[in-house]
Amino acid sequence: MAQADPALNMLNRALNGDHSALSFLDRTSSIYLLDATDPCKPKTYGGWNFIHQAMNEIERNEAGCMKAGKNASLTGHVQLLATMAQRVARRSPATDRGLVATCIANAAQYHASESEAQSLISLNSEIREIVMGRIAAMAFDVSFHSQRNMYKSAFSDPVAMEKLCSVLAVNAVASGPMTINHFMKEWIIPSLSSLPPFAVACVTYHLAIEALSKTSPAGTKDTLQSLSHAVVGCVLAPVLVDSVGENSESS
Repeated sequence: MAQADPALNMLNRALNGDHSALSFLDRTSSIYLLDATDPCKPKTYGGWNFIHQAMNEIERNEAGCMKAGKNASLTGHVQLLATMAQRVARRSPATDRGLVATCIANAAQYHASESEAQSLISLNSEIREIVMGRIAAMAFDVSFHSQRNMYKSAFSDPVAMEKLCSVLAVNAVASGPMTINHFMKEWIIPSLSSLPPFAVACVTYHLAIEALSKTSPAGTKDTLQSLSHAVVGCVLAPVLVDSVGENSESS
């Protein structure tokens, strides 16, 4: 692990019980900071920025270790990062935008115009979408679930994978009923035959768990209820059939 990997080093310190690192991760998950050191290029920094950066560093370290024939041993780091992502994803996009706007408005040394503030808010929303896209790509990549892979990424660890699937469900629920509907009808159901059963089951389970939360957006339960027939018939039933088939082959 190189010193040039600040996010990964922060996760490492947190795993070792470093209080300042744990405090940093807690703050980064909760608020946004504005860096206006260069007034011409201001930027905000928060949970999505850290997660995006950490994912890059983990992938780079794993690639380097694979070339050297070594094990990167970053399973704990990925699990902690996924737990952090669950917390950040539980904020709705609107809440996220509000936090960034508050961060900009409270900056003492930088006074952004309305268009500049909107640009920073939009950039943060884009980073959220990028991170969620990367997580979805991993969660639904069959190779991450294959037992035949000689090399195992820490992202394919079953505990980490379950957490990543949870992040997808948490984000969908936090984003509102329309997002849940789109997620199930446009992503899960049409692609079911090519998706890993474990990921499908995990995402579906966590959607139900998140919907039970008192903080879930209005209409969430009604949306899931309207999807229940398709979820049970088109999603869960095939997963159970695949599971029974795999158990029969292994016995």
